[in-house]
Amino acid sequence: MGKHRKFPDAAAPPPAAEPPVADAPGPSEQQRAPTRRRQRVAQRRERAKRALRRRLSTRVGGEALDVTFAADGFHVRLADRILARLPWHLRIRHRGHGLCVSLHDLTTGLELSRFAKLAQLPLHEALLRLRFPRFLADLLTGPETFGDKPILGALPAHDLATTLTAVIPLTCPELERCPAHGDVLKTYHSDFLAGRIRAIAAT
Repeated sequence: MGKHRKFPDAAAPPPAAEPPVADAPGPSEQQRAPTRRRQRVAQRRERAKRALRRRLSTRVGGEALDVTFAADGFHVRLADRILARLPWHLRIRHRGHGLCVSLHDLTTGLELSRFAKLAQLPLHEALLRLRFPRFLADLLTGPETFGDKPILGALPAHDLATTLTAVIPLTCPELERCPAHGDVLKTYHSDFLAGRIRAIAAT
């Protein structure tokens, strides 16, 4: 027999085309919402800071303003936690200034003698007796705010009032129309209170 003829291998079929890769899904509405909220809060705070800066005439007040609005400072962290837990009724009451009015009322209602007596009670109960909203009492007694320090013992009444007043510009939707605007300005105009803002943030 003669030699076998070798036939060339059949051409391999072309590889199947890969299906087109779908675009990665974009962020959902729920994922985008917190980002938009943070942006709105940041814009409001920037407007509030500029408004206060225009009205301040003391160096100490200006320094306290910088401390209050420090991006990762004590007051900003406290304000962010308050906003995260804020009940709906305080978001809409008083044309959006329900929290501002509540904080202002708390600061003006801190009587020194009553404050001192309540220091002997469990902290959460004491704050509720001072008519703090429950969500705020929960937050202020949590370890993330003041650590393990009992704030009624660690902070005098005027320091707690100063802290709550300093937080108002960080949580307010529009400071220049805020019912508490006048008292916020008084706090930063007072060198003593502005000094206390800096001292509390540093502790």
